[in-house]
Amino acid sequence: MHSRYASVFGIEKLELNQHFRPAPSEQSANSSLILCDTLKDDIERAFAPVTINKIVKSSTIEFSEQQLGLPDSTLSSAQKRALWALMSEHLDTL
Repeated sequence: MHSRYASVFGIEKLELNQHFRPAPSEQSANSSLILCDTLKDDIERAFAPVTINKIVKSSTIEFSEQQLGLPDSTLSSAQKRALWALMSEHLDTL
């Protein structure tokens, strides 16, 4: 109901008890990540002959079926080293 009508009829806005509220949606393993343009361009250039269709949130850094899994949209230096190592391993098998 529109808040204007609710105030006319004296109806309060009700909220579900916290016990009955649905859990906040957590990012699933297949949720897309949005990377800064520089990092995305660098990754695409490094994987040059291979096409990356989707970059998703994953617990580990992995690449399979044209899908790159990263733990977060910002990477630590250790994660960047792991990403470059994964890319060189994958490109070596081509």
